[in-house]
Amino acid sequence: APSLPPTLSYPAVNAVFGENLSVNPATGPSDSGGVALVTVQSAGTYTGGLGVNSGGVVSLGSAAPVGSHTIVIRAVDNCDVPTDANLALTVAKADTATTILTDTPDPSVVKTPVLVTYSVVAVAPGAGTPSGTVTVSDGVNNCSASVAAGQCSLTLSTLGARTLTATYTGDSNFNGSSDTEAHQVDPPANTAPTISAVPVTRRA
Repeated sequence: APSLPPTLSYPAVNAVFGENLSVNPATGPSDSGGVALVTVQSAGTYTGGLGVNSGGVVSLGSAAPVGSHTIVIRAVDNCDVPTDANLALTVAKADTATTILTDTPDPSVVKTPVLVTYSVVAVAPGAGTPSGTVTVSDGVNNCSASVAAGQCSLTLSTLGARTLTATYTGDSNFNGSSDTEAHQVDPPANTAPTISAVPVTRRA
């Protein structure tokens, strides 16, 4: 009897940057004479963690890079006949959450610096450390710094109730996000000079 190749196939899979996931086969691995070995034949352009067990379940760790990838899994039967199955994987950018942590001092005095601290983190199932720039603005004045810096100094020139918006622009692996915080800008204190009367001595 002829030795037929094993049966093995996979569904198309979507993931986000940094995600860990397992992919079950759509069919197989099976063979009339038994499957002797299931291995990763090629990772292609995929650079994240990659493994497969004897049941054909593919483990993907820290999915990367962003883009489309073809992973080849090989099943070999007891007669040493192979089947190569393609797993089509698409890795998208992961979402982020930007948070304004503090805006000090609040209230502030017009045209004096306000130190704004912020954080940008990956949103599960995405993982990793976002990079790039955060801009803080009240719609009139703004300051910018890197995600790693975690803060920038903003000088506000408009009196009254203001809304600070911290905007992360994203990078090659992460989508952008933003956060808002209410802030009050007051006029400077009254510093008018004090005039004191000086006694006058009259001569007789």
